[in-house]
Amino acid sequence: MKSFKQYVTEATVLMDLINKHDDPFSFLAAAMDAISNGTLKLKERGLANARELVAAWNRVKKKKIKLKEAVEYLTEGRRDLVKGWTFKNKIATSTNDYDYYHIQHIIREPRKFGLDKKKILKIIEDSAENMSVPNIEAYVEDQYEALGNGIVDNDVYIEEYLKKKGYCMFVVDKTHGSIEGWNEKNCKLGAKVLDDTYLPYERDEFKLFEVKPMNPFKPKYITSKFDWYLWLDGKKTAGKRTSIGSTMSQFRESVEYVIWGIPPKDKDETLLLTTGRDGKRITKKSDAMKLLKLLVTKHGVKKARIQELDVEVDPSDMFRNPFG
Repeated sequence: MKSFKQYVTEATVLMDLINKHDDPFSFLAAAMDAISNGTLKLKERGLANARELVAAWNRVKKKKIKLKEAVEYLTEGRRDLVKGWTFKNKIATSTNDYDYYHIQHIIREPRKFGLDKKKILKIIEDSAENMSVPNIEAYVEDQYEALGNGIVDNDVYIEEYLKKKGYCMFVVDKTHGSIEGWNEKNCKLGAKVLDDTYLPYERDEFKLFEVKPMNPFKPKYITSKFDWYLWLDGKKTAGKRTSIGSTMSQFRESVEYVIWGIPPKDKDETLLLTTGRDGKRITKKSDAMKLLKLLVTKHGVKKARIQELDVEVDPSDMFRNPFG
């Protein structure tokens, strides 16, 4: 529960933002930035945040704004890919550059991670010793340069070190997102600020959010807005099966297929199909192959691939890693 002092502080921050801006959209942008860096923490999350911001603005300003306009502005402005790191309930770093790897954030902005070059070099040196690298000194310098220049796109030792400290890696685009952290608690803290900032499930095409904790490694694959908010609120995304549900599950297909690929003029892989042309789940691989062929030959999709899903498990765990 928030203290009275916290409520007063947050109300003051919000009023300062309202007084600073004459245009409602510039106010919305500034407020969302304040939420992402932890300066402003509202009582609700996601769409409810947008409602609270609109209500606060309309109470004070003559130039009113409608909730629909606010949501369209916020989601449109954040529709393309964004990636970076969260730390607890804040966004530590972010970028819209697909080729700016997560590890580069650390090498180029170490202070945002509580690091400096000396500490990073020590982590690389320890990893080199662990791998029995013959010329450790040369390896450390080469690896550091390669990571900073994007020649090497990850370092599991540095990433694990930060995840244990509470940092999480995230990606959000038009159709799916992911967050990777040390445990589910840290992932959920990071996911909450992503929901506040990027409103993933307010995007028309958004289909999947992947949660990947390392300890223990029990990934979740959330495929609906309803399950997303249940999980954020600490509730199970699917309850225990009743006897009727268990009986009915025997009649369902145990495997279904989805298709990924890179659409023409895009460079990012996207979840393209979860159903067939009849609107039903794709339960036969032969049907999936036909759809994949159609996407490639008729629609110019590149690097199309079929992903097999086991739907006998809990629905929140039904996807396998779509980013691997």
